[in-house]
Amino acid sequence: MKKRKLIYGGSSKGSYSLEAELNILLDHYQNKQFNEVEKLARSIIQKHPNNPRSWQMLGVVLKEKGLVLDSLTAFQKVVELTPNDASAHSNLSHMLLKYGKLNEAVASSKTAIVIKPDLLEAYYHLGAALQALGRLGQAEIIYKKAISVNPDRPEAYSALGNVLHELRRFDEAETSYRKAIEIKPTYASAHGNLGVTLQELGRLKEAEMSYRRSISIKPTQAKVINNLGSLLNRLGRFEEAKGCYRDAIRINPEYTEAHYHLSQVERYQAEDEQIKQVAMLIGRQNLPQKDQVFLFFTAGKMQEEIGQTNLAFDYYSLGNRIHKALLQYDIKVDLALFNQIKSAFSTCSPLPLGTAHKGKTPVFIVGMPRSGTSLVEQILASHSMLYGAGELNLLKNAIDQTQILSDKSPENIDALRKSYLNELDNLKIFKPYISDKMPINFRWIGFILAAMPEAKIVHIKRHPLATIWSIFKINFTSNGNGFSYDLQDLVKFYQLYEDLMKFWHAKFPGQIYDIQYETLTKDQEFETRKLLKFVGLDWEDQCLTFHETKRAVATASAAQVRKPMYQGSSKEWERFKEYLLPIAGVLLDADSNLSKKLIPDAE
Repeated sequence: MKKRKLIYGGSSKGSYSLEAELNILLDHYQNKQFNEVEKLARSIIQKHPNNPRSWQMLGVVLKEKGLVLDSLTAFQKVVELTPNDASAHSNLSHMLLKYGKLNEAVASSKTAIVIKPDLLEAYYHLGAALQALGRLGQAEIIYKKAISVNPDRPEAYSALGNVLHELRRFDEAETSYRKAIEIKPTYASAHGNLGVTLQELGRLKEAEMSYRRSISIKPTQAKVINNLGSLLNRLGRFEEAKGCYRDAIRINPEYTEAHYHLSQVERYQAEDEQIKQVAMLIGRQNLPQKDQVFLFFTAGKMQEEIGQTNLAFDYYSLGNRIHKALLQYDIKVDLALFNQIKSAFSTCSPLPLGTAHKGKTPVFIVGMPRSGTSLVEQILASHSMLYGAGELNLLKNAIDQTQILSDKSPENIDALRKSYLNELDNLKIFKPYISDKMPINFRWIGFILAAMPEAKIVHIKRHPLATIWSIFKINFTSNGNGFSYDLQDLVKFYQLYEDLMKFWHAKFPGQIYDIQYETLTKDQEFETRKLLKFVGLDWEDQCLTFHETKRAVATASAAQVRKPMYQGSSKEWERFKEYLLPIAGVLLDADSNLSKKLIPDAE
């Protein structure tokens, strides 16, 4: 006779027939006969409503079937019936976590740990809830506690790695993932998460190996396959990337992020099957808001390409509205920040020119997002003497660490300089020039030149409405562009940007090089020669064939910079001018030439 092992805690009292039914219930579960489990569990509950084991099995199978709210209700009943059962509280905390009731999940996990201090699952659920709440330091402590309880469980090291990754302590995260893999070499998710961290560290070949190792262990991981696709897209291997996104969707047709990623590299016809898939998903009830955002941006891209501009704008607007609500963004925060920046710099004490760094020359490529910064970096990175590092977070981290906005002393300016340049050295780049193309570093231009007088500032300008439209239809992966999800906010932020750039130009005449995107696309060689001269680089022919340069590009412009220079992208907004001009037309007034040329066309 097969030995039965009850996985979930709890006790039962009653007749032999009840015990027999419970054993049949467990048999059904072990054989993955989930419909039979649900039927029998509900039948037992009708006859014995206070039997905790039947409620637990019902909760477990409802969780397996993805019925989160029903499962949560079942586990709440188990806790009511067995308040001193640690496993019951732990199971409840898991479902509270899945349902998004994070503070309640924290409380249930803590109760489980008080009852049974060595219940590892409760630590995992507590750590995950704290992490979701953004309390990363506390989550780190909890996972380390779980490791101290049982240092041989790979799950704890992997969970700790997730927190360390989110804290951007990538070297430590790598160590933690590798420890999990050392304990369990076939730990698929740890290999996949290691790939994400290696990608952040810029070790792309190793990242690809980790993703492929994870997939070879468990081929049905849609998320890891999607991540591999994103890496391949970054490397310019677009057809392989499309294949990964399609595989992820085939495994999980409801994987909204993969739908979105595929839409960014795919061209659509009205009869394409994916359009129908996305429409069906949009029609579903109770989709999580994050999934709605991915779907609406995906549908917007599809409808735009098949010529349905009204539908496209509606979908983009819905996606933006939900994303803004999720971020709880308020333009007043940026307004206060820009005022603080100008006020702080007015009393800033720049370092003398003699402090210029003798090693690498940093080249900051700044401007509004989607203004052409990726294209300019690709041109510069085609030069043999310059390494294109992409969008680095180093400067913002250094600004935060030194608290430069509240303490503008020469000592703090020097600390900013050392913090940034030391982190730059840690990238182990051996070319004399290195570019940092985080666009909104334009906010910190004065502090850059005060701390690093040798730095080169290249500012990209693009037609304002072309810029705004390009931003509005992108679902940014980071949370740093909260202004981008509302046209009114976008216009106000663009005005803040223009005002601050005028301020920097007045403070540093001749030290900021402006390049107009549209002019670059029309007269590529002439503009490229001027750009190289400003940076301090000699002419090299390969800067004209930048699209052939093999390097990773981690932005939404990854596909564009793989093509030869082309014109016309700055006119795409005109198809939507009936929506844009009433709100953003004010930006054209700043340039009379643009205003005279474009406003009559809107009538």
